[in-house]
Amino acid sequence: MKSVSTDKRQTEEIVHLKAQLALQSAKDKRQTEEIVHLKAQLALQSGSGNSLLRHIGTMSEELRSLSNQMTTVLACVQANGPVGELLFPNVQGIQLPLDNLEDLQQFDSQLQQDTDIQDNLVRCLSVKAGKDLKNTVWRMLPCILTNALAVLTTWTGSGNKTSFRDLFLRTILQRAIRENAATQDATDEAVQHQVTRYLKGAADRAGGRRPRGGPRDLP
Repeated sequence: MKSVSTDKRQTEEIVHLKAQLALQSAKDKRQTEEIVHLKAQLALQSGSGNSLLRHIGTMSEELRSLSNQMTTVLACVQANGPVGELLFPNVQGIQLPLDNLEDLQQFDSQLQQDTDIQDNLVRCLSVKAGKDLKNTVWRMLPCILTNALAVLTTWTGSGNKTSFRDLFLRTILQRAIRENAATQDATDEAVQHQVTRYLKGAADRAGGRRPRGGPRDLP
């Protein structure tokens, strides 16, 4: 039986996804209307036809991208479940979010070899995008790693922990982040900073914040 907190989280997830779907549907409709208008202009203005055709081609690519995102959102809403668990319920017996180092290494290895899984995971995570880079990273990483596994992971792998920097998942996360208009220009360094902060805070999320000035675990 799901806990109350899990039900609440999934309810909030569905509300967020429905809001995204409504926004994307409105944008899709506007761009479709603009393409129709441009085609009408093209018929009247043969002299500027090449420029209009290029514009139409660009908008068509954007519409295809929106269509892919909307398909993901619709599936999530209909399944009434978290995005991470929906598209990857079972990859060779592994379920997302990952909760142990063995599954992490196995999934990362398979991910590196399978471009279909790569593309699906990018689309899956991109739906979780937030208003800025920090919010986006904080929303995407829990779809990949449980907090228990995040505690065992750092950016560099210091303290005998797993290095997120060396995982192929890092590349997927960066791609997904840049699918979001608000974070499409995020640099690798900025992403590293936010991922490092998220992983560093995993211990606090797991057992409460360590008292300031108290003893610290050595790396």
